[in-house]
Amino acid sequence: MMKKYTLIVTFICCIFSLYGQVKEVSLVSRMDGQKTLLDGQDIIFWGYGYDDTLSQNDKIFLPGPLLRFDVGDTVIINLKNDSPEDHTIHWHGLDVDQANDGVPHTSAPVNGGGAEFSYTFVCKEPGSFIYHCHVLTTLHLSMGMYGLFIIDSEVENQIYNNAGKYTKDYNYLLSEMNTNWNLNPLSPGPFYLYEADYGMVNGWAGSEIQLKNQSIIGNTADSIGIRLANTGYGRIETVFPENLEVKVFGSDGREVNSFFTDTLQMFPGERFGVVGYPQSIIDDSITVNYYDLRNENLYYTNYIPVKITDVANTINQDLEKLVVYPNPFNDHLIIDEVKNNGTAIIYDLNGKQVWKGELTKGQNQIHLNVEKGIYILNFAGKQSKVIKN
Repeated sequence: MMKKYTLIVTFICCIFSLYGQVKEVSLVSRMDGQKTLLDGQDIIFWGYGYDDTLSQNDKIFLPGPLLRFDVGDTVIINLKNDSPEDHTIHWHGLDVDQANDGVPHTSAPVNGGGAEFSYTFVCKEPGSFIYHCHVLTTLHLSMGMYGLFIIDSEVENQIYNNAGKYTKDYNYLLSEMNTNWNLNPLSPGPFYLYEADYGMVNGWAGSEIQLKNQSIIGNTADSIGIRLANTGYGRIETVFPENLEVKVFGSDGREVNSFFTDTLQMFPGERFGVVGYPQSIIDDSITVNYYDLRNENLYYTNYIPVKITDVANTINQDLEKLVVYPNPFNDHLIIDEVKNNGTAIIYDLNGKQVWKGELTKGQNQIHLNVEKGIYILNFAGKQSKVIKN
């Protein structure tokens, strides 16, 4: 039977591979995660991690690993359940067939004690999605069995094929916890009494958000792509800082008619794809407010730091030890010793893009028809000053 199943999956993947790459990820589900909260409490969480049988390091994470693919990819997600309870993976918002949807009563549950199952489907549309366990969903979701699933568009550094271009991107999975359930997972109490009391950003809260490198960092020439998802049972309000113009391009994994906003109201399972355009230097935060849907009580607030510097203040940073000459230049620049392929962008000191192109490993020559002055060459996340004679 297993040989027959393997042949079927192989045949399907061969067909799908005509339209994109076949990408495979092996995950493990466990119920022995340990985490220390801000107040010093040690709690248990359940979750997903990478199935690393060679090193026997099957550590689980809160949230689960970020799963990121491209439009057209055929993905194979192997799940091994190394826990005593049954689990599944449901792909919230994704258009997959019933057998791969991860709902226990209509597709295969992955039994406890080491059972395995392979989910196979095609990434049809770009967007932001959530994956989570669908067995006793209220309990398993609250205990930490969730993660973020992103499908990138066909256009590099763009949320959708025709909209949402960015120079940097950040992904935030906003979640909650009823800490009493995690302190006593074997006796959580009636599900209708579930009441969250702890809010998280990518699994962190309070001062941890900055300490764990979750801050948004850029300069005034950047366009900041931000993907946000609410995997909790309450309403989450995100308030963007002044001088960061935010334009919404996607909702619930689908492109929408774009609009500007300074606040997003996110209901359970909802996702947004936005781009922030700094209008000046920013030293502020995105405020994340967590509300109980039943009574609209505000029970937690987190802050995602936003640090935007003036592009003119970054001109003396090194460009990954690249050799750039002649500098000053007349009509062309040679960029030498490029270590990796990537996109380079040149801005003037007002943050206006004057050139964009692809660099390849080794030596590159680019022609620039620009006025005399100082420009910023941006490559691999760093900047260098170049001068036109």
